[in-house]
Amino acid sequence: MKNIQIASDIIPLGEFKTGLSACMKKIQATGQPLIITQNGRPAGVLL
Repeated sequence: MKNIQIASDIIPLGEFKTGLSACMKKIQATGQPLIITQNGRPAGVLL
């Protein structure tokens, strides 16, 4: 299991929706999971 970097691997849903393309490129390049939050609570994980 990879360590989660709080500053870069956890983003709010609104930021994810506006930067979807950049998020997908980052995940492909790094292989790190991306945790998406809604109202400050985890809502999903993109692998």
